[in-house]
Amino acid sequence: MIVQLSDFRAARDEARINYFSILADLSIAEAALNDEIEAMRARFRDQHADLIAIADKARDIADRAEADLRAAVVESFLATGNKQVDKALKLSVRVNRKLSIADQVAALAWAKANAPMLVRETLDEKAFVKIADTLPQMPEFVKVDEMPVAVIGDL
Repeated sequence: MIVQLSDFRAARDEARINYFSILADLSIAEAALNDEIEAMRARFRDQHADLIAIADKARDIADRAEADLRAAVVESFLATGNKQVDKALKLSVRVNRKLSIADQVAALAWAKANAPMLVRETLDEKAFVKIADTLPQMPEFVKVDEMPVAVIGDL
């Protein structure tokens, strides 16, 4: 059996050396390609710097115009209460609702009385297992699974 293990070990080591050698070659090729791509991007940015600056300004103007329009639509809704602000321009308001609990104690009391299925009592199993492993006597309700795992050290 020992001869067989040494054969397996030698095959594994040779395969890993080959794999890492190929990865190193790929990494070198990719680094060179990445340098070329970055150089191309830099040339593009240099050649089109004026147009890029104009596009950036145009984006900022468009963003500001949209923000102004949205603010005006909401302002119109707040003044009139009409969600359909301007049908011809397809401008309307959607009112989103987000609920949150302002009083946790009152909400828990209400849930216990009216909707007990909403109230959970749970065990933090991850924390419990950590604690159980440090106890002098393992509780009988704790299941212990042991699995052997091969450890392969570097030569």
